[in-house]
Amino acid sequence: MPIKLLDNDVINKIAAGEVIERPASIVKELIENAIDAGASLITISIKNGGLDEIIVEDNGSGIDFDDLPLAFLRHATSKLMREEDLYAIDTMGFRGEALPSIASVSRVETYSKTPQADGSQCIIEGGTITQLDRFPTADGTRIIVRDLFFNTPVRKTFLKSPVSEGNHIYDTVLRYALAYPEISFVFDNHKKIQFKTPGNGDLRDTVFSLYGSDINQFLIEINETGENLSLRGLISKPEYKKNNRRMGLFFINKRPVRSPLLMRAVDHAYRGLLVSQEYPVFFLSLRIPAGSLDVNIHPQKSEVRFQDEQAVFRFVSGVLKKYLDESSFGPGNYYHRDFGQETYSPSRPFSSHHDLTAAAGTKMFFEKPVFLEEYDAETGEIKVQSGNSPFIQPAAYRQNPGYSIIGKLNNSYILVETTDGLMIIDQHAAHERIWYNRLVRMYDDKVDKQPLILPLTLDLSSAQIDMLQEHLDLLTELGFEIDLIGHNSIALRAVPNLVAGKEAEVIASILDLLREGETVHLKQEILASMACEKAVTAGTSLSISEMVQMVEDLLKETDYKNCPHGRPTIININAADLQRMFKRQK
Repeated sequence: MPIKLLDNDVINKIAAGEVIERPASIVKELIENAIDAGASLITISIKNGGLDEIIVEDNGSGIDFDDLPLAFLRHATSKLMREEDLYAIDTMGFRGEALPSIASVSRVETYSKTPQADGSQCIIEGGTITQLDRFPTADGTRIIVRDLFFNTPVRKTFLKSPVSEGNHIYDTVLRYALAYPEISFVFDNHKKIQFKTPGNGDLRDTVFSLYGSDINQFLIEINETGENLSLRGLISKPEYKKNNRRMGLFFINKRPVRSPLLMRAVDHAYRGLLVSQEYPVFFLSLRIPAGSLDVNIHPQKSEVRFQDEQAVFRFVSGVLKKYLDESSFGPGNYYHRDFGQETYSPSRPFSSHHDLTAAAGTKMFFEKPVFLEEYDAETGEIKVQSGNSPFIQPAAYRQNPGYSIIGKLNNSYILVETTDGLMIIDQHAAHERIWYNRLVRMYDDKVDKQPLILPLTLDLSSAQIDMLQEHLDLLTELGFEIDLIGHNSIALRAVPNLVAGKEAEVIASILDLLREGETVHLKQEILASMACEKAVTAGTSLSISEMVQMVEDLLKETDYKNCPHGRPTIININAADLQRMFKRQK
């Protein structure tokens, strides 16, 4: 088969396939151009998830009439002058691929004006300029993209629903708003403004405009400068965590990026403060010399390569650990959980290895003291000696001849001796399963709602308000009574009885689920999320009576081997396993 040169039209569509994956890719590229143009206000408007129309308008420097046609030619750019510039890139765009790629798969209208000249209009269809005129317009640039992939219909089949595509655009705009708090971003989804950031340079104010006020009290401000690196932003105290990484964002030289190395650095800093499946919230901006960084890896410029990865890792993890160590957060909010009618607290009086005196109630009695104390009035000394019996016998043991609680590990795992060996129970997963089954049974019967004496007011983002309104029938079915009392505020007037006391956390978890947009079994997912928020956390110190009650409740369930998210609740090690591990079998 002979070799021939591809047509320009085919070449442009191939290039577009690398740069333009979905409507969010167009928004990303146009925002970056607006940032490079020095804009202080960027407005993004979309219709039908961006499939029908995307408008990005800025008040930047604009494009001259003579330069406007060049802007839509491949590899034409104002951001690189010579080859050496590739090794110290300090602009968001630099390849000259974005505008021609967008124009080759859509219909584009561009209106632009520089401060010193008249305005211009350029209309392009499928990569071909059909109109170029002088046109009165405001300073800056306004680009309208319509009918995405009209000339490559096969690409349309790979797009998600308009809601899902709109969510991707929302996430894209949100990342740049957090990366550039000095720029005001306005996001309009189908003629409804979902958020507007103040653009005053204060990251906390930007976070408030995007996520509401509740999060700010849990954020620690980071501001550290090293020899060649600096790190600024906000990180969450350990008591405020999420069950996914969606609210963990890194910006390198103000460019939103994905970096496994930096994620590992964050995990390293939070080691010992969060347990498995818990993730911190952070918005961190890392400054690094442009020559020590390669962003020219992929056309989307979302991946980076560091010249000295170890130095970056040590700097980031070290700074975060320092600020976490210096911050004041107490275990009260972090560990407090409800369990039936009892209250858990990590600050129990210590007595023996298992904290057996706390919350023992009637299920506990002491045969004889483990230690005897004798006070010498003359010397003031307290002499301690062994008692007659080294054992404390919980009465609850007698109720379950098949197993007995023998201890706990790391305040996270309950150790249970059985007739066949050893059971290790994950206390959080077990409690989550118990709560989930209770919730399912409750919703199979009549839902018990608990009216709140004082309605709980929550500040949310516009997007979160829209999600709650869209799923209000389901939330009402689940036992929530929610009223919209302001543009970005709701009032909780009643909640399901079993989640009382954890209202704000449960609503936050539900919003995370609704954010996914395509959950198949939404009700079950919400119940699982409610159970997770209600369950005792790993790291909480339980008394023997509490552990006994939890094990009894768990083993009464028919499906007790996994939590509703699929994690195992129990690991069994039988006697034969122990003999093999200790090489006692021949």
